[in-house]
Order: sequence, then C-alpha cells, then structure tokens
Amino acid sequence: MVRRPAITLSLVVTLIVSACAGAAPTSAPAVTTGPSTQAPATQAPATQAPASVVPASQAAGPVNLVFVAGLGSSGQAIVQAQLATYKQSHPNVTVDFQAVDEATLLQKIQTLQASNSQMDLLNINGDAFVDMVSLGLLMDITDKVNFFDRFKQDTFYKNYYEINGKRYSVPAGIGYYFTYFYNQALFDKYSLKAPTDFTGVQQVSDTLNAKGVLPFALPGKFNLSFSDFTHFTIDQTTGNNADQVTRDTVAGRTPFTDKVWVDSWNCAMRWVTANSIGKNYLSVDQTGADAAFAAGKAGMTATGNWSFQTYLDAQTSNPDQFKMGVMLPPLCPEAPAGTKPRVDIFPGNAYSVYSGSQHPTEAIDLMDFLSSDANAEQWMKANATNLTENVNATNPTTDPIQTQAEKWFTDGFVSPDWIMGITLFTKFQDEFVKVVQGKQTVAQGLANVEAYRVSIKDQLPQY
Repeated sequence: MVRRPAITLSLVVTLIVSACAGAAPTSAPAVTTGPSTQAPATQAPATQAPASVVPASQAAGPVNLVFVAGLGSSGQAIVQAQLATYKQSHPNVTVDFQAVDEATLLQKIQTLQASNSQMDLLNINGDAFVDMVSLGLLMDITDKVNFFDRFKQDTFYKNYYEINGKRYSVPAGIGYYFTYFYNQALFDKYSLKAPTDFTGVQQVSDTLNAKGVLPFALPGKFNLSFSDFTHFTIDQTTGNNADQVTRDTVAGRTPFTDKVWVDSWNCAMRWVTANSIGKNYLSVDQTGADAAFAAGKAGMTATGNWSFQTYLDAQTSNPDQFKMGVMLPPLCPEAPAGTKPRVDIFPGNAYSVYSGSQHPTEAIDLMDFLSSDANAEQWMKANATNLTENVNATNPTTDPIQTQAEKWFTDGFVSPDWIMGITLFTKFQDEFVKVVQGKQTVAQGLANVEAYRVSIKDQLPQY
C-alpha cells in the first residue's frame, strides 16, 4: 500500500501545539439531495481451475525474470532475502529485481511498457491495482493458479482483488487497517473517554482546546489526510455498504451527488466544525503529526497498524505522557439504524504477472514461492503485525491490541480510494479539501467530482 510519505520534520512540536487555539475553517452548510439509487452487486464469484504450471526449476534452460516492485527499503530487504532462498532451489532462474518508489510504481510500469522493456512479476500497491487492470497491465490468473486456497479469499478477493469474477494477484504477506488512535495518558489526565459519536468528539475537542492541547493531529500538507475522514463516513452513511456503493458510483449507477455521499461529506466535516484540527494544519506533515501525537502534544490522530511500533516505543520511553489507545471511528448521526463503526482495511500489496510477460509459467512459480506461509510469516515478524491473508501463517504476536485489530481487519471495509483508483480519487480528495477550507460547499464539491468521473468514465474500472 502507499503510506503517507515520511517527509522530513518541517514543523516543531511547539508550533503544532499552538494550532489548537485557532478557529476552524469556515464550514459548508449541510446539503441534502434525493434518495440513494444503489444497484445490487454484480460481481460473480471467481472460478478456479487446476494450474498448468511447470516449475521453473524443471525448465530446460536458463531463465531470466524481471521483477518490478514498489517497495521501501525494509520491504526490499525482505524480498531480496527471499529471492536468495529461491535461487538455491532454482539455480537456472535469474531474477532481475528492480525496486521503485511505491508512489511512482504505476508510472514506472507504464514507462517500461512503452519502451517494450521486459517485465514478468510485479509487486503492486493496492491503490494502483484497479488502474493497472483498466490499463491491461496485469495478467488474468484465475485459471492459471492452483493455490488460491492458501489465502483468506473473502478478505482478499471478494473485498477487492477480484473484478467481475477475474483474479489478477495473490497476497504479498501482510495486510493493514486504518482507524483513529488516541493518547490514553492524556485522556486519563483529563477524565476523557474515546469518543464513540460526534457529541463525544465535540466534548474531547472542547476539553483539550481549553487545556492548550491539539485535539487531532492532522498532517494537512497532504490532501489525502483530509479525505481519510470520508472513508469512515461513507461506510456509515451507506449502512456498512461502502465497498459496493463505491463500485456503483465508479460505474455511474450511484452518482457522487447521491444523498449517501452528501451525508458522508457533511459528517466528515464535523471534525472541522468541532475545532479538532486547529488552524495551522496545512503546515503539518506526517512526521510532524506523528511527533506531536507520540510526544503527548495531541489527543488523537488517524493512522494504521504500520505505526504500532513507533507508538509502542514512545510509550516505553515516555509512559507518563503517552499511552497508545486505538478506537473505532465515531458514528455519524446520518448513519441508518443498525450501522456499526468499522475500520478501513487495506488487504495488502500483491504479486501479479505482467500481461506481456514472455515467461508467465516461471513468473507464477516465483509468485507461488513468494506468497508462501513461511514468507508471509517473515513479513509479519518484520512488521510486528498479526494481519495476513495467509490462512495458515503463524501469528507472531499476542499483544491484546493486535488481537483486537485482527477482528477489526476481518470485519472492515476496503478503502474507497483503492476502489476508485488513483485518478478519480485524486480529484475526490482535492475537492473535499476545498470544502474543508471553506472555498466551496459540499454540493459543489461533489458535483465537481461527479462531472470529472463522467469525463473519464472510459478510463475507470468497469465494475
């Protein structure tokens, strides 16, 4: 997955703290439209046929595979070690491993394709998956792989990595989830409880602002940070049906101007009108937000299980000021009766075969090896997480928060930005930022997103 970039700290914590005293940006008035016109699910279950794969170790002669991966330094180290193990049992296979920044992976693959460069196996980010399928970059492996039962198929395929009954990927080790974190030490100090609704959010914000503490550390330098609020609210305003409604919206069956999206943005704006994010949020990057939160200078933030170790280290070094707490998203008043708060899940990065590979059999053999339970466990251990798509991978941690997280992950919904794809979601988040800044109304912002969707509909996934 593409995590928020770890930019060099550009704002000292004291400046972040001063942000809590400012007034919230002008908010747009609540807007309502007509009733939702959601269409039923159209995805058919994937079928599975026996693979006709001949292991590369049995190939007649030497084989050279090009493996392009969107991974950071730690991920590269894990994969390179696994490739060294693979080489021992496949001496005739040479793997040219090319790692690129995950944020530019799609662009890199398109550049290689345009120059007719060799590519065979890919490690892809989830947020680029639907774009890659739409562009024809990934091979349909539905009938070419016989190890799908190794994985949690409902979570990985039904929730995301299967489009119209076709499968293009297998899991790359671990999964992620995204929700709200709070500083239990601060909350205990001021007799606060983790908010379960927006009345609670207002109470926490009022209390912390009065104490000179920033209620919510928002890395406002990145437009993505603002739209994080809308992930949770669209799941709630659709009655826990965010995955299907987002697909229906991308396909044009439920427009962005529908009431569920209007209610979603109106609810997300409650974080702003509660004066939770302060006034200097546009100057804060991810490093600054994390630093303020872990130093006990902010009450809440939004992040994922990839931040566990950072926060546990802060808790160990400064227990009087910081204790990590994890909470479900506050429930929107716009949500239908019976709606439950859920976390936003990222089923994880994936291995895919390039559609133009001249060595698909060997690429699938390598993919089989890399997605094994043993290799998934290496990813789990390195990232201190128990979240994996491999059914039989051994859980490396018994931390109670991690145990709870596993249930949340299983019950969660796939991030809407992944379902929309990079191009559409970029417009979505940019328009919501303008609403947060008081430059347009909710209705205007969503109308702009819908108009853009229509203009690029031929480039979007055909859900």
